[in-house]
Amino acid sequence: MSNEAETQYNPQCGERRTIFSDEYDFLTKIESVCAKEDGIHFLVRTWKDRIATVRITFLTPSVFRFVMVPEMTAKSHRQTVVEDVPESEFETKNAEFTENEDLYIYETNQLSLHFSKNYWEMSIYQNGKLLTKEQAFDTNVDNRWKQLPTGFRVDASGGAYAPSPWPL
Repeated sequence: MSNEAETQYNPQCGERRTIFSDEYDFLTKIESVCAKEDGIHFLVRTWKDRIATVRITFLTPSVFRFVMVPEMTAKSHRQTVVEDVPESEFETKNAEFTENEDLYIYETNQLSLHFSKNYWEMSIYQNGKLLTKEQAFDTNVDNRWKQLPTGFRVDASGGAYAPSPWPL
């Protein structure tokens, strides 16, 4: 009897995989960014090679709105989700957008939002202290994500919708 074992796949060295169902898609890489009067707009590539628009708007110095609209979302639904709010109601005019080698940074005097350029990962800082962040590289021993990344489900007709409740 031999003590050798044949290994077909080493999960710790392989490609990152997801345990989530096939109809789930999630953000993976920022393709472009544009600063506008109503906030920051990102075009983000997804796991299934789709595009989603992400808009970040500061409503107050400590409150922001995150809106994600996948490319396959019906136009009628986009108009419902991306509502028109008078510019005077945004704190965005007092927010500052900067970037460095690794990050896009969008901040007010109270909150700072950091977005990784290499892989979609959002971190939130309050008064310089980390509050929370996505753990895009937190995987189990089989190289599968431990948590649900920021994303959406795709229904049978190909339309996108947010999972509710979020599957664990």
